[in-house]
Formats: sequence, C-alpha cells, structure tokens
Amino acid sequence: MNEVIWKAYKISNLFKRCTPPSTNVPAKELEIYDYKKENTIALITRSEANNGIRGYIEKGDFPTISNAITYNDQFSLFLYHKYEFTTIKDHLSIIKCLNDNLQNILDSKSFVDSFLVIILNRVFSEKIFSYTFTGADYKFDREIILLPCLEVTKTDDYIWEENGHYYTLAVEYIEHLMNEAKELREQKTIRLYEAERAKYERERAKYEIGYKKERDTLVWKGFKLGTLFEWSSRKDLSLKNYNLINYWQDGYVEVVTGSKNDENQFISFEELPLNYPVYKSCLCLNTNGSIGYCIYYDREIISPTSSVHILISKNEKFDKIRTDIVNKFLAKIISKIFTTGIYNRTANLIDNPKFDREIILLPCLEVTKTDDYIWEENGHYYTLAVEYISYMYLSGRVEFNQRLIDKYEYKY
Repeated sequence: MNEVIWKAYKISNLFKRCTPPSTNVPAKELEIYDYKKENTIALITRSEANNGIRGYIEKGDFPTISNAITYNDQFSLFLYHKYEFTTIKDHLSIIKCLNDNLQNILDSKSFVDSFLVIILNRVFSEKIFSYTFTGADYKFDREIILLPCLEVTKTDDYIWEENGHYYTLAVEYIEHLMNEAKELREQKTIRLYEAERAKYERERAKYEIGYKKERDTLVWKGFKLGTLFEWSSRKDLSLKNYNLINYWQDGYVEVVTGSKNDENQFISFEELPLNYPVYKSCLCLNTNGSIGYCIYYDREIISPTSSVHILISKNEKFDKIRTDIVNKFLAKIISKIFTTGIYNRTANLIDNPKFDREIILLPCLEVTKTDDYIWEENGHYYTLAVEYISYMYLSGRVEFNQRLIDKYEYKY
C-alpha cells in the first residue's frame, strides 16, 4: 500500500456524458412491475430510492445497457447499475470513459465502478449542488477528483502519462478499501436491525396478555371499505408554483404525492392557500404512481394531487379506537388488496366504486350494548380486537427485522 499515490484529475479529462438508452415513453404509459419478472428489465429514473429503479418493464424493443454509471444532473447524483436497464431519459446521462484502459478496468471490476460512484457523489455533495444549483454542463467538467494510482512502466497497460511517468489505478488497493467499508457497513446495519427488532419486541410485550385473552374469543368479520371510509374531496395545487424543500423543518408541512417509499417534499404553511385542508393521523391511498399502496401518516400532511386520496372514517367510534398501530395494520391490509395484480396502471384503475366494493376482514370482539361497541349486527355488538391487532402487527415487525438480519449482505 505504500506505493499508492493519490492523484488529482479533472472529470472532463476522464469521462464524458452520453445520452442514455431510453423508452422515449412517459412512465405513466408503461406497465411497471414492482418486482423483477422473467423478460423484464430495470427502469431507471431520477430518483435516488432503490438505486434509481422505478420498477421493471417488459424488455420489448427498448434500447438497453448494463454495467454503467448514470448521472442525474438535476440532483447531482451518480448511481452504478450492473444489471441491464433502460431509462426515462429526463436529466439522466451515461458516464463513459475517455480512456480505453480505464474503461476495461471498469468493465471487469465492478467494485471500481462502485468506488468511483462514491467519490463522484462526494464531489457533487448536496452541500454544494442541489435542486436549485445543479451540477449540469460546465460544472460537471470543471470538478476534480482524487484517485489512488500506482506508477508503472511504459510497457504496462498504463492509463495516464505525466512528465515521463506512467500511472494506472491501484485496483487491489481500491478492492481492499471497498471490502473494509463493506464489512463495517454490514456490522453497523445489522446493529441497527437488531435495535429495531428489540424495540418491537419490547413494544409487543405490552400487548401479550391482551392478545392471549382476545385470540380465543375474537371473530373475523368482513367489512366493505365503502362502509368504513370515504375519500377526501379534491383540492389540487400546481406544485411548480411553490417553493418545496426536501427536509422537514418548523413551519412546514409534508406534501404527499404518491410515493410508496414515503419520499416526499415539504411546503411552508405560509404558502398554502387560505383554509387549505391539512390532515394528521390518516390513511392515504395511491391511485396513480405507486398504485394501490395505502400508507399511514401520523404527521401533518397535505394531498395536492389527484393521485392520493385521504381515507376519512365514516364511524366516529371506529375512528377513536384506531391507534397508530391499528392504522398501520389497516394500511397493510388495504395495500394487500390493491397490489395483488388485480389493480394496475393500465387497467382497473382504482376509483370510488371499486374501492367501496372491496372487503377486508378485521378481528373483532363481541361486546354488550352497554359497552363502547362500534358495529351492531342482528342484535349483536362488536368492537375491534385492538390488543390482538397490536400484538400481531408488532410480531410481524419483529420477524421482518429478524429476516433482515439473517439475509443482510451489503452490496456496493
């Protein structure tokens, strides 16, 4: 490692930006799957989430590429994609090497691509480049990166020549750095998963006695969604006319626009029109974008687009009994109904009648008329089995985090 020399290079001397392969079709006109299926390819967009993968589409006749680095000049973000993909071209470029020997290293050593992505994203930090000051055009070319190099002879496959000296990338050193980082990342991430699992185990213990009591007497009852909820009325905003920020701060409210990954922006309360509806502790159903996903928000939000519907409870007693955990449980059940393959982007889009007719099963307890019942049916009175729901939901979170621990392996 003592032979490694860190050398500075202008990005414009190393790489050029090229037009990426593209569908040349807007995302809303494509059938996008959440999971990879046979004969599908990754669809890359500007998002940082899921390494830029919006979903998967049928390969068809779209041009594709693999083992490539994409650059998003709007958010100054680099991502490496080893798999075959195409793009929604907007603000995306493919990074190509100007030197064949460097390109050969990248083609054969994927960890070098990943290393370069880390370095480039460090250079194009959010502290300097952002949505309003992008790393496009000349700003891309002028930046300088440091790379670990080895001096070699002229007869070797060198990459750079400088004053009679010849240099190549220190590939083994880069591999050592990446493996070391991988090990540290795995240790750190697994500790976080273990902490999450322990948190849910502690929370679950509070409901264990009630769960054991309720599980032997509960009744699973079917309810049409239309008898439980109605959709909020629409009040759209043209978001391009407002100043949105990426992180919450005091005086701002979250703008929910239909991402299943819960990646939203924020708008100042002062900018909102007078009496614009703000919701809290509510369920939201996506009917476009991430269609079919229901998400629970315990914080204040607004819904400015026609793709997200706030579910308003029709029963005050049902509304009062719904804790945060119960709402998260309901969100899981509703999402399951609308993301099982029946509803999708190109057909059977969710609308009020289709939402209203769907049935969910809820664990209920029969109570007396003098109790705080929610539903009455043929002289029988029922309420939600809240302790049972809470225990089951938290058990699911415990198992989920245990699976993450068992299967986790950090990939560059």
